[in-house]
Amino acid sequence: MDEALATEIAGLGQEAPFALQIGVDNSTSNPPFRNSVKLQSNYLYGDGLYVLDLNHYPSGCGVWPAFWTMTANASSSQEIDIIQSVNDLREGPIIALHTDQQCQAGWIPGSMTGTFGEQMNCRQQNVNVSGCVGYYESLIHEPANIHGGTSEISARRSLSKKAQQGSTFGQTGRTVIVMQRDIQNSNGISAWAFNETGVPVNLNYTLSLAGNGNGQTNKSLAISTDNWPSPNVLFSLPQSSCKEQWERHFLVINIGLCGGWANTTYTSSGCAAQFDTCADQVASQVASFDNAFFSINSITVFASNNFNLNPVLLPGLPSGGERTLSTNQAHIFSILFAFIVLIILL
Repeated sequence: MDEALATEIAGLGQEAPFALQIGVDNSTSNPPFRNSVKLQSNYLYGDGLYVLDLNHYPSGCGVWPAFWTMTANASSSQEIDIIQSVNDLREGPIIALHTDQQCQAGWIPGSMTGTFGEQMNCRQQNVNVSGCVGYYESLIHEPANIHGGTSEISARRSLSKKAQQGSTFGQTGRTVIVMQRDIQNSNGISAWAFNETGVPVNLNYTLSLAGNGNGQTNKSLAISTDNWPSPNVLFSLPQSSCKEQWERHFLVINIGLCGGWANTTYTSSGCAAQFDTCADQVASQVASFDNAFFSINSITVFASNNFNLNPVLLPGLPSGGERTLSTNQAHIFSILFAFIVLIILL
């Protein structure tokens, strides 16, 4: 992390006070390789509500940002790509699900506002690395005035994925991505994307309380998604085998360059019209990575009595108590030491 700080691809950013900014080297010409940042949690987490609160989402040709969870079990294929995209957001943003052989995802008609991709067999042994794909097509819910059990919501729907998937997502103002993992209660995996005016009132309020902690686990906070708008994407996981096999995951946030998905869609996305190849772009087009950064207000994980979050230390790491920090403390701690998740035990 020292090198990332020294080269200013990680640190306190300019998008908002005390926001953590992580990005791609946009100052070195013709390097042997171009530096980026990948942060990983020290702990494993189960069912709960995972919230990524952003001021800016990475964009640009050849850029592959992702916020995701995966199992530490090398023999398992479990992975939830909460949000990812490639090539200036011309492909994405999507959520992708990878399951084990005995766990198959489904969907419930009318339960979501986005769309699924063509592939709905998430079992990793049977399909390619894409898994099941859901598009945040109705991005963004706006506004969501939730009070007293009522909801006044209008959702803006795009007529085509390409119109939705332009580089405007996460480029101006706040964006909040939420993934609810509720496998043990057979409710599957739901995902929402909210802009500044669309964030549910109860989520905004609870996040503000979570960010004012004193370093202790806050057991008094409660949050419910019952009166939220329909999720952008909902993967149903009704099989008992899913409940039995699904494990705790660690969290990752990173910005990749080129790679399989970005390379295979580089031409179709229009990026090849600007640069010959992704590799050529990475090597010589420094300015093309000016917008390839996350500006992060907070990453928070909420749990409740119905959720089996129970964070445990990743194998191979030194033991120690779980930390629950205020929002600003979490940013600073992330920069200097590790990727810290706020744990709210309800």
